[in-house]
Amino acid sequence: MRRTLAAVTLFALLCVVARAAVTPTPAVFADFMISLTNYAAWDDSLNLMYAPTPANVNNFINLNLGPNVMKNMPLNFVGYYFNNGTALFKSGYEFNSTSVTEVALPAFFNAIPAGVVANLTSSLEARYADYITHNGKTVMVAGCPIFHSDFSGPSNGFVIYGLYQDILPTKAQYFTNLVVNFAVCTKHTI
Repeated sequence: MRRTLAAVTLFALLCVVARAAVTPTPAVFADFMISLTNYAAWDDSLNLMYAPTPANVNNFINLNLGPNVMKNMPLNFVGYYFNNGTALFKSGYEFNSTSVTEVALPAFFNAIPAGVVANLTSSLEARYADYITHNGKTVMVAGCPIFHSDFSGPSNGFVIYGLYQDILPTKAQYFTNLVVNFAVCTKHTI
């Protein structure tokens, strides 16, 4: 009974999330933004932006943003950028139950729009959230400035995350230990 109730609750939640693919809502980004802020409000991230030697960058990526870490988060795209919009590093992965594959980044990650750069460098409280399309799939994109673990500045850059929206059922299955079947719900099918 408990498992059935959890499955029904999860189905209702996924219907809301699926609907968000048509009508983006801030609630869809809540968990995603928490994960992003944890990486952005971290002395290691800020120190990397102030001392971006190749050795420091490679070490940071290997320890914190390698393919297996991104699969477990889950996270498909990440980019660390200086305040002028120049990338320190960026990477993209697609994964399934058996493999992790490096993939090309969405155009958004290769040329951050000037308005997004201006927003994310305006204050430590600045945040960015939107949907983009990449290879025919919807990608949730979120960004925030990089600052100290105690949420103080100054910032020397910002981080942007991207997650294919179709990964959400896999994430729900991982956290609930239930089999999740994803169906897009509309007012006609509910």
